[in-house]
Parts: sequence; C-alpha cells; structure tokens
Amino acid sequence: MGVPFVRKDIEVPRDGNLMARAREARYLALSEAAAASGANVVVTAHHADDQVESLLMQVFRGDRPPYPGTAWARPMGTGSAGVALARPFLDVSRAELRECAFALGLEWAEDPSNLDPARRRARLRLDVMPPLHAIFGNGTAHAAAYAHLMQDWAAIAREHMQRMVGAGPVWDRRLLARISPELLTWWLGQTVESSVPEATLRAIVRALRDDSDAPRQWNGWALDGRTLSHLQPD
Repeated sequence: MGVPFVRKDIEVPRDGNLMARAREARYLALSEAAAASGANVVVTAHHADDQVESLLMQVFRGDRPPYPGTAWARPMGTGSAGVALARPFLDVSRAELRECAFALGLEWAEDPSNLDPARRRARLRLDVMPPLHAIFGNGTAHAAAYAHLMQDWAAIAREHMQRMVGAGPVWDRRLLARISPELLTWWLGQTVESSVPEATLRAIVRALRDDSDAPRQWNGWALDGRTLSHLQPD
C-alpha cells in the first residue's frame, strides 16, 4: 500500500484502570508518531459495533445521559502536539469492514483481547451483540445513529448552558438555581475534564437550591451565598 510502518514500544503503569492507562499511552504514542511525520490527524478503525458497545456500557454503568457513545473526532489530549483523533467508520458495521477488507485482499487482524471473556467489553461483544443482531437485524446502524444524535444534542445543550450562565469557572448561584436539577447535574459533570462522582454533583445541585448562605466545599468545588466556583488545580 506504500504506507510506512512505525513501531513504538510503550510501558503502561500497572496501577489503576489498566485498559484506560494503556489507551492513553497508545494514543500518546500515535500522536507523537503523527507529529513526527508532519501529520495532524490520527485515524482509527472504530466502527458502528464499537459505537453500540460503548453506548450499552455507558447505559448499564449508570453514566449520566445523554450517552455520547464514541466521538467522531476530538483532540488527542495532553502532550498530543495539536494532533486530532478521527474515527471515520463509526457508521460502518464490523461485518461491512471485514467484507471490504477481504474484497481488497487484505488480511483481517483481530486483537486477542477482543475475545477475552474476562474483559467486560469482550463479554458484551461475544454474548450480547450476536443475539441483538439476530433479533434486530440492522439495529447496529440505528443505535449508532442514535449515539451520534446524542452527541449533537449534548453539544447544543452545552452551548445553550454556556450562553445562559457563562463559561466559568465562577457562576452566579441564582442563575444556576433556576435550571432543572437533572440538566444542571449533567452540565456540571461536563464542565470539568476529570470524573466527578454522581453523588457529589447531586449534593452541589441540592445545595444550590437551598436557603443556606454558609460556605461549603466539595472535591474541586466551592459554594458561597452568591457563587459556585470550580477550583482550579495548582
């Protein structure tokens, strides 16, 4: 195909969420390789079945709606040297990609971890997705389209909220208290990159709507009589 191959070995810390740390290290290595070659986009082969699996996992984990699934494109994060991540096949099923690869004479490579039943996503892929395909036929395309629509709705909601109350990190308590608790809980969780426990967000929302002016703090948040602030890390 005339595409150069670059190999880069990475080391992944064994503590915490191993899969998340491995993904971060892998994307960092990819962004560094892209930057070194003068490219500004890394393209991955995530497909519609991946999108549906992400959506189902987010629902059953109890993630806050709307469930965004997997984003079409995004910055690759800290240390990525301005390189973006793009996933152009999110509306193409795994079966369609396999057929295309075979038609082009390409060898299909399967990551062994995709078939490891000890991994939650692999069990979902092996035990849940086949019956769903059998029952709903082309349901993968519909579910993937739903996830894309949720992403659009989430973007609209974030833009609307920012126009209403500002970008922060300090907000007028009175304005926030007028917003429905569910929307406010979701939006607060979207305003910071780090994960905030649902219980913490709901405690903040309840406090915003009570009559106390006493200063209160949660992990990374502070509330007084007039404002809610997201405390920036040192």
